[in-house]
Amino acid sequence: MSAATADTLLGTYWFRTLDDARKVETIGRRAGFVASHARMTVKGWEVTISVKKSDTTRARTTGTHVTLERGDDLPWMLICDEHSGCVEFHTKAEAQAHRPYPETWCEWCMGNEEEL
Repeated sequence: MSAATADTLLGTYWFRTLDDARKVETIGRRAGFVASHARMTVKGWEVTISVKKSDTTRARTTGTHVTLERGDDLPWMLICDEHSGCVEFHTKAEAQAHRPYPETWCEWCMGNEEEL
């Protein structure tokens, strides 16, 4: 399993060795999923890969919650959770730099749109 295929492999997996279980656990976490620690069961070493971790923080200036996600057209996207305003970025660093200031990219936080 690679990080590229982790998106399609949600579920519980059993492995014969602890090393194999830990590799899958690491791959799941690096792909942004919640992964259980490997634990011994009757079937072998068990690892569960579940839902994506939410990467949400509260914006400094507006107090609204902002989520960093993979983008649709560009690699990274910020979403203002209160207004559903979004913007995409070429790099994660660029998105993180804009994250605390949704009033620079969310139309509602800018005051350009009527409140929902």
